[in-house]
Amino acid sequence: AVASVRRGGDAQFVLRRDANALSSKLYVVSPKGIERMLLDIEAETQETGATIDFSVPSPSGRLVAVGISHRGDEDTT
Repeated sequence: AVASVRRGGDAQFVLRRDANALSSKLYVVSPKGIERMLLDIEAETQETGATIDFSVPSPSGRLVAVGISHRGDEDTT
């Protein structure tokens, strides 16, 4: 399920939870429709229960800020 789609530059940044996944992953989609995973928070932190709460790309799309919470604490870092 898609949680959010945001535009930065020519790219779209998609926060999506795939079937049977425990948390969402952040993808970037190029203007040609090529999708690339940017962040799988569970693989990155090796922690079950870590979640990407939001993502905000820069106007150019070169950078993206990501808010992460752990085990449902809603204390985003």
